[in-house]
Amino acid sequence: MEGVARYKVKLAPHCKGWAAEYRAVKALLTPLLGENLLDIQHVGSTAIAGIDAKPILDVAVQVQSLASIDQDAMLRAGYDPRGESGVPGRFLFVHRGDGPLSLSLEHIHCYAAGHPAFDAHVAFRDYLNTHPQAAQQYCQLKRQLAAQYPDDRDRYTAGKADFIQAILKLAGQKAR
Repeated sequence: MEGVARYKVKLAPHCKGWAAEYRAVKALLTPLLGENLLDIQHVGSTAIAGIDAKPILDVAVQVQSLASIDQDAMLRAGYDPRGESGVPGRFLFVHRGDGPLSLSLEHIHCYAAGHPAFDAHVAFRDYLNTHPQAAQQYCQLKRQLAAQYPDDRDRYTAGKADFIQAILKLAGQKAR
């Protein structure tokens, strides 16, 4: 994964290699999470065929209990625990590069069983992968926002919120 500097926005054309990177991360995380793991999914734009994405791998993990995640084991594997990071009920781990820019390479979004955001991540990905015209609309929006907010990932993300909510409604999901 190429990664992106903290707080920055940079898009890259879709790369088929992202799926292989996800499989490698899944293979690493599965034994770390052990019997607590219920499901693990490649989500975010790197999981949507044919669209630009920030080259950061997003992985949604569903576990029986957030409290049962071995944070020390995750830290030893290179995943920095970031807590809820503004999303109630989600525990975030970030894998960063070793260089001076501290690039974000992977975001591991952990949810306890039954948290609606896990299903929303998957539904959003699945909807856009089965509706290429909507995926291209999302890609265009992302390009506009990346040009407008190259140094402000929070505003970039906020600019996508209405589109994401509309897609989730079409997919039959509640807002995340």
